[in-house]
Amino acid sequence: MQQDTSKKLHVVACVTDNYFDIYRDLFEKTLPHEFGSVILYHSRNSNSIPGAVATSSFKKINFEKLHFIRSQMNAFKGDNLLVLDLDIVFFRKFKNIILDLLKSNDMVFQFDTSDNHLANVGVWAMQCSDKNMDFFDKEILPRSYALLLSKDEYNAANAGRKMDIDKDWVLAWSPASPRTAKILSSHGKENYNCISGAWLPFDGDQCVVNASLLQPYHGHDLDIFLLDKAIFSQSRQSIGKSTVLYHAVGSKGKEKYLHMKESLKEVADEVVGSSNWGGEY
Repeated sequence: MQQDTSKKLHVVACVTDNYFDIYRDLFEKTLPHEFGSVILYHSRNSNSIPGAVATSSFKKINFEKLHFIRSQMNAFKGDNLLVLDLDIVFFRKFKNIILDLLKSNDMVFQFDTSDNHLANVGVWAMQCSDKNMDFFDKEILPRSYALLLSKDEYNAANAGRKMDIDKDWVLAWSPASPRTAKILSSHGKENYNCISGAWLPFDGDQCVVNASLLQPYHGHDLDIFLLDKAIFSQSRQSIGKSTVLYHAVGSKGKEKYLHMKESLKEVADEVVGSSNWGGEY
């Protein structure tokens, strides 16, 4: 698979009122200028605390985010998207790394360091191709509707109860097997597991995407690349001279903000202000 090097890379992110300080003070100021402007989706779901996953507001925002990404794939068809979480600080330019990888891969993800997931959707690059849009339409978006279910709704469900997603898709689940869901679709039946230890409905977009990636895609095979976890880091302890960014997973609220700010101090002498950085902090 070869890609036209003239294709652009458009940065997409989702912000809420409670995330605005992180966006303004850290994300926006450290994002290398090579990316230009960020396409922001502003969710009005203002009850979400940064890093508080699996809450009702978090899941609703994630639902909106996945559908917004799909709309931007239409808007920039033929180009590329880079979807970024806001709890990221950047240390070096990396646009060319992503563009080079998208020459031979359909999607590129940050490697998830937890035991539960394969791909971390906080750094997620993709071609705006027919193949990827088809994958969204057949796999990701139908599963995304499970984000709108509450835990009480799930626990109250009877074995075999079904929820209509649209005229072609039905999500069925059983309380006897709380980590397994079944998608009944126009292209057949399939079972998939949510993350280990989690309940369905899904607790966020990452679970939706990983469930989709781990199942046979009834279209064309997707070429997926996972970024080096030492270069695209989720741990402050692993930040080194070659680290491109730090994604502050596993913390929330003020703690997340402080972790991000402290990570900048740790690399300030080597990175901030250098020609390889490209930010303005």
